[in-house]
Amino acid sequence: DFVRIVRDRATGVGKGIAFVAFKETAVIPIALKMDGSDFGGRQLRVSRVQKKNKVRIILALKLAP
Repeated sequence: DFVRIVRDRATGVGKGIAFVAFKETAVIPIALKMDGSDFGGRQLRVSRVQKKNKVRIILALKLAP
């Protein structure tokens, strides 16, 4: 549904974290299985985030240092 990449305001460079929302809930377990996998030599941390009063499920993706 959407991807939001968190960027440094001054430089515009990504901070290594993104939020991804899916239209189809069936793909969420697949995305969660990516937790701990390698991405360009860095470890992905994938977790589920649910905001209050939101039906949409968002996954927070963070590249571990």
